[in-house]
Amino acid sequence: MDQLRLFNPHTKAIVPTNKVSLFLRERVSTSVAFQVFSVSCVVINAACLAAYQADQDDASAMFQLVQNNLFFALLVIETIVVVLS
Repeated sequence: MDQLRLFNPHTKAIVPTNKVSLFLRERVSTSVAFQVFSVSCVVINAACLAAYQADQDDASAMFQLVQNNLFFALLVIETIVVVLS
């Protein structure tokens, strides 16, 4: 147990207190719905990427490209929300 205390941060993190950060932290980034949505997006994206076939047709390739770009955009938005909060 003493070793764990050695590696704990000795200073507290500075948490932003502006209105935008408070709103995002209290209503969005810590909500269960946001976390479930985020995990669901990752699981759906992984399932779609796992459906890749070496000889897939153009429609399947376009679907892969569009869904991958869509989930990437959602991940970027999620990261921005968490950083701002």
